[in-house]
Order: sequence, then structure tokens, then C-alpha cells
Amino acid sequence: MVMNTLNQPVALIAVVGATGSGKSTFINVASGSNLRVGTSLESCTGEIAFGNLCQVSGKNVLLIDTPGFDDTVKTQADVLREIASFLKQSYEQGRLLTGIIYMHRITDLRVGGIARESFCLFRKTCGDDAMNNVVVVTNMWGAVEQQRGEERERELATKSLFFKDAIDRGARMLRHYNTVESAHAIIHQMLGNVPEVLKMQHEMVDEHKGSQTTEAGKSLQSELGKQAEKHQKEIRELQEEIKQLKSKGDKERNSYRQEVNDLKYAQGKLTEKMIALEKEKDKLLKQLDDHDSDCGQCSIIFSILVARARILTLPPSRINYQPISI
Repeated sequence: MVMNTLNQPVALIAVVGATGSGKSTFINVASGSNLRVGTSLESCTGEIAFGNLCQVSGKNVLLIDTPGFDDTVKTQADVLREIASFLKQSYEQGRLLTGIIYMHRITDLRVGGIARESFCLFRKTCGDDAMNNVVVVTNMWGAVEQQRGEERERELATKSLFFKDAIDRGARMLRHYNTVESAHAIIHQMLGNVPEVLKMQHEMVDEHKGSQTTEAGKSLQSELGKQAEKHQKEIRELQEEIKQLKSKGDKERNSYRQEVNDLKYAQGKLTEKMIALEKEKDKLLKQLDDHDSDCGQCSIIFSILVARARILTLPPSRINYQPISI
């Protein structure tokens, strides 16, 4: 059924969160899409993707799927630069997000360091002024006892270690029960939002910063630096242990040979991690312009979907169908 409205705008809602948090599943349920959904801990959303155009409360909605910062294939630097490129191009085209959904599994027994780091990057990407347009959506309620789930929900909402600071600045926390009605109820609450310029968009477009010098970029660089320092310390400690074992007499040295080999193996693994960290830091320091061309196709698809939504909301008499020659 074609709605009787002219050039109705499209509400753009990004869905973000950790790998396996249910981002693609939420989009599929809400919009009848068929985005690939993972059945393991490996990432399925390798790049930014779009759900089908759908209507919620009489309004056009386009849901945007994003890779997690803990992606199992791409590095955090890769993910940040991809998201930064999309946000930069969409802002330059005059398109702002109506809302952002941050997915979180209520089944998680604890929120680990990587998850907290990912949410920190998310907040620095959005900025505090945009928290009013953020909804933290907890899901997988069917896999947890109601009382236990409510206890976790309360802890997530009241501790600064988790989502309290974001909620204090305007973010909301809602539940998703894996139904169309539940997904649409969440989206409905976001449709009255005033689209906001995200902090990273303002930094990159208005202040002409590269992704590496934005708050999110500097935060990631700092975290990578801390990880590198930690690994360097561990390598030094292993080297000292190996040195001490090698300094023993021949008889003792033979009895410690396996231990020395194990320590050397551990040292090799840490060295590999150090090399990977250095590569990630180098990627982050590259100018975003190097990555813009990679997101060109994504931007084209985005523009086509938005344009298509506007066409579908025109009355039949206003749609200019062009004949196709065969």
C-alpha cells in the first residue's frame, strides 16, 4: 500500500554493539531483512550493511548494521575507520541519524574489559550531546531467569562501570523480546528524536580532523599503547626467567629445558601480539582519505535506499515511471 504523503523523510537508525550481541537479528526481525546471522563467536557483520526499508508507526525507517569493535576478523582500527568514513560521508550528504541502538546480551554473566572498552569508544564516537538519541537494548531475555535478568539490568543501569553515565546523560534502556512488536516498540520511541550531529561527525567535517585525531581515535590509540606496554613488560619478565634458567649448571639446565622452551614459545606469541599492535596503530594513524574509496559503494547503496524510500511514499500520480526498452 502506497502512503499518501509527499517526500516523507527516512528515519536512519544505527544498530551497534559487540560481536554476537544480536544486531543483525534485531534488524531482521524489525524489517523482515535477511542479513547473515552468526551461530558462533565469529563475526558475521564484516562491514556496514542495511536492512530492508520498513515502516514503523507510519514512518519510513532504515536500520543500519555495523561491525563490532571486538570483530573477530577486523582490527579495532579497521572498524573505527570504517564507521568514521560512513559517518563522515553521511553528514556531508546532509543525513543524520535519528537514533542509535546499542545491543547488549542480558545473558552475559559479566561485562569484560573488551566490552567496556567498546562502549567507551561508542560514547566517544557519539558524544554526550547525542546520548538523548541512544537506546541501550538488552536482549536474549528468554535465555535467563526473569529475576536474574532484572538484577543484571539494574546493575547495568546503576553502575558507572557499565551504562549509568550514558543513562545520566539521556540514554534509555529498553528490553527486546525477539518479536516484531517488541522491535517496533523500541523504534517507535526513537522516532520523535531530533537528529543530532555526532561528536565524531563534528570533529571530522566541521573541525576537519582525521579519524585518528578525534576523541574516539585518540582513545583507541591510548588503549593500544597500554596494551603494547603490558606486552613489553611481559616479554621482559619472560626474558629474565629464561636468562635465570640458562645460568644454572648443566645438570639443572637439562631438567629445566622444557620450561625454557615453553617460556620461549610464550615469548614468541607475545612478540607476535606486539607486531600486530604496531600494525594496528599504523593503520589508525593513516589519513581517513585512504579509506574513503572503500566506503564508496556503501555510500551509493545508502543513497539509493533513501531515494527509493522517498519514491515509495509518493502518491501513484506523482511517481514518474520510465518505460524500459527490451
